[in-house]
Amino acid sequence: MGGTLVPETTRITLLGVKVETKLAFGDHLRSAATRARQRLGVLNRAAHITPAGRTTVYKAFVRPVMEYAPLVWMGAAQSHLQRLNNVQRHALHAISPGAHLPSSAIRRTVSSLACLFKLHYLSGPPQLLSVLPPHHITSANPRTRSEHSNVSGHDHQLQHQLPASAPLALKRSFPHCSISDWNSLPVALLSQPPHSKIMQSFKTNVYRHLRSTNWLWAVDSL
Repeated sequence: MGGTLVPETTRITLLGVKVETKLAFGDHLRSAATRARQRLGVLNRAAHITPAGRTTVYKAFVRPVMEYAPLVWMGAAQSHLQRLNNVQRHALHAISPGAHLPSSAIRRTVSSLACLFKLHYLSGPPQLLSVLPPHHITSANPRTRSEHSNVSGHDHQLQHQLPASAPLALKRSFPHCSISDWNSLPVALLSQPPHSKIMQSFKTNVYRHLRSTNWLWAVDSL
């Protein structure tokens, strides 16, 4: 590069994310889980405060370590993502018997849908906008619409573009893994351009909608 020999390596750290040649993100998630477990000790030292207070401590000091740049690595294998789930389960034990929190999986899903929401309405870097799948072209004829069971008829639907033969890791990555969830959202959630208050309302309503479809997936509890 520019006349300089660049040594080959199997992994690099880029803006805090450990990237491997095969984009498995096992190293990154292993490191994130280790650092988060090290911070769990703060919950033990907070045993004198209420469960609500310990929950706040967990959200402020532990969970952010596990949720840095999730759109980059959310397509990792479930065996790697499980490390983060295990940390949250240990945190629930430390918080209180019967405690429950939104699962790591649904928080990543809501984060990805919020990003799609912003890209849907706002301009941004061309490299980022280029990952936004094209919209379905919906027919004005209700009979024609009904022939396409995967199209609910509103103008916010996104197309699935990956072939069936695409690698599983690619199908699990952003934005491809989020298109079905996006297309399942009620049109009322997608009808207002985002600003600070709308974005928080959007995330809250998306979480409620997804939780209503599968409580066990949406919540980690003891």
